[in-house]
Amino acid sequence: MRGICHTTMRRRPAFLALALLLYPLFFPLVANSQDTPLSPDEARQTLTECDALFESRRDEPPVTEELVERYELVAQCLPGDYEAHWKLARAYWWAAESASDSDEMARLGRLAYETGIEAAALAADKPEGHYYAAAGVGEWSEGIGIVRALWEGLEDKFLTELRAAEKLSPDIFHGGPDRIWCRYYYRLPWPKRDLEKSEAHCRAALEKGPRSIRAHFYFADTLKARDRDEPAHAMLSKCLTMKPEEDYDPIDGALNQRLCRARAKEWGF
Repeated sequence: MRGICHTTMRRRPAFLALALLLYPLFFPLVANSQDTPLSPDEARQTLTECDALFESRRDEPPVTEELVERYELVAQCLPGDYEAHWKLARAYWWAAESASDSDEMARLGRLAYETGIEAAALAADKPEGHYYAAAGVGEWSEGIGIVRALWEGLEDKFLTELRAAEKLSPDIFHGGPDRIWCRYYYRLPWPKRDLEKSEAHCRAALEKGPRSIRAHFYFADTLKARDRDEPAHAMLSKCLTMKPEEDYDPIDGALNQRLCRARAKEWGF
């Protein structure tokens, strides 16, 4: 390898001159190859591979980054494909939720929202695009701060998309809309915060998705905020005994069980 590198260095002037002469002829070919990097069949095969990776290893940071890039490529190659776009929105949402930097969380959350909107425009009768658009606004808001998000009007975007998803499929993702409503009413600042509504949606989420660790975790937080310490601790204890592999989404279950352990330590039990 060292010999190759040194030979290349000695020939650089001649190589650059040749490259400049050929550039006008070669560049259009490069541009065209970038416009269509995958055939439709290859893109659909990549989408299948990405889905399997999302379900099995998306909690690994390098895999999260890879998934975003590959879903982006698929969506570019299948511009009219609803599935490709809502799954890209989902990938952005997941990357935002696991981001440690608030600016990156906001950026990815906004991309999830925008891509979810694009997906919804491709299939007005399907809920996933609206759902991940709303979830994306949630991460976008967390990234820039809830108060600023309210000031900038993100709440209207969130409510429009969540209501659209819920109208089309109230039980999507085993009570997904109710889980989001539960957290929404919990996270709002005074005077918009409504813990009674949060608890009602938590209960509805558990009825629709009793194996969701995230739903139990959210409910525990809401009960604690209502000064109902005993049931809050009982709910959190239940979270800790649940098996992530039995969750509807084992990776999400494992993530939220880790959050439950941190919360138990914070609460002193």
